[in-house]
Amino acid sequence: MRRFTTVLLAVFLSIAFVLSCGDDDDGKKKSTGPSGGGINVTVSSGMTPQITWDGGNVFSVTVSDPEAAQSDPTGSMYFNVTTPNTDGISSPITYGSLPQGALQIANKALVAGKKYTCSVARVNGENGYVEFTR
Repeated sequence: MRRFTTVLLAVFLSIAFVLSCGDDDDGKKKSTGPSGGGINVTVSSGMTPQITWDGGNVFSVTVSDPEAAQSDPTGSMYFNVTTPNTDGISSPITYGSLPQGALQIANKALVAGKKYTCSVARVNGENGYVEFTR
């Protein structure tokens, strides 16, 4: 039961972070450039890209469809791995892979021509994201 509660909390936090990366109330993007938040995130080219970030380990890595996130947060996740309650995922990781000790919540193939948001988060609340198109 404890594991289920921990996984449920991780999913909830990941969804909340994805939703927070949307538009401000005035319709402007929160990001001042190609990436936002305090953690710099990069995504390489290809359909199984390498995801990298700076500043140390994170507890969650999520790739989502930013348009679908507004209406269906759980269905918008294409890829999500998490280590609940601990920053246990080290950079870099490859899209679709499962880092040692992590739980995989979502893993769908990327679609060519589609826009995505890749976000990472630390237990202390630090986060970062970048938008990319395949």
